[in-house]
Amino acid sequence: MKLTLVLSLWLALASSALAAQSSTDSTAKSAKAASFSLSSKFKNLAEEALDSVDRLAIVKYESAQVYSPAELETVGLLQRLRRAAVSKKEQAASAAIFDYFGRVGTCRLLRRPVATEVDIEKCYAEEAAARDAALRSLGKTH
Repeated sequence: MKLTLVLSLWLALASSALAAQSSTDSTAKSAKAASFSLSSKFKNLAEEALDSVDRLAIVKYESAQVYSPAELETVGLLQRLRRAAVSKKEQAASAAIFDYFGRVGTCRLLRRPVATEVDIEKCYAEEAAARDAALRSLGKTH
């Protein structure tokens, strides 16, 4: 009898705790979803910065006279982007675009005869993966 009473009380407490947790979880999820949206100002700036990094990737093997002005423009946009990032998702998106920028610069440094074909292909793959991550951080796909 006592065992039945104890089990009944335990089940009642456990079910009320689970109900409270699930309502807290749904509230947290809706708050989390609301906080994960990118502001339109940030998203526009992020897309502009991503376009600039894409242009930089195109001219990465050009002379310094062509590459340097594009790099300066990109760095300026990335600095503005980092300052505009407020939420955690915006900071993560900014970091992903910065990573893509870093990969482009790394691949620029890898040139033949210093680097092997395997190293260059690996760098290209990492650059493409960084670009994909930057796109995903903005809610975009290919």
